[in-house]
Amino acid sequence: SCLTLQPDNTWTKHSNLTRHRYSHSSAVYKSDLILIGGGEANTTEVFRHKDNNNNLWELTWDVAEGTDGCAVTTGPGTAVVTGGHGCPKCAYQFNLQTGEKTKLQNMNEGRTRVVGGKAHRG
Repeated sequence: SCLTLQPDNTWTKHSNLTRHRYSHSSAVYKSDLILIGGGEANTTEVFRHKDNNNNLWELTWDVAEGTDGCAVTTGPGTAVVTGGHGCPKCAYQFNLQTGEKTKLQNMNEGRTRVVGGKAHRG
């Protein structure tokens, strides 16, 4: 489950994801938080914050297989997802409104893990 840090420095339960995931990446689009890929979950989930009574995640579109450890860069309405254990040289661009996926040219060097927003060779 997801937690929220309160002003008094205590954690409270916020919401539950639709599926278990780890080594995923994230992006912010408008006011939505998007979780992308990860181990056990080659999908995306979107949290659309509307009010404090609607803390739900929506399962959205499928992403490329093996995206655990991928890196994500966002642009106006798009996210570029690169690397991951299943396809370290792969690159895809996603339209964040429609979920449409476009395969981009493979990278010259593979990336299989992201630490602190920095991609590392695998």
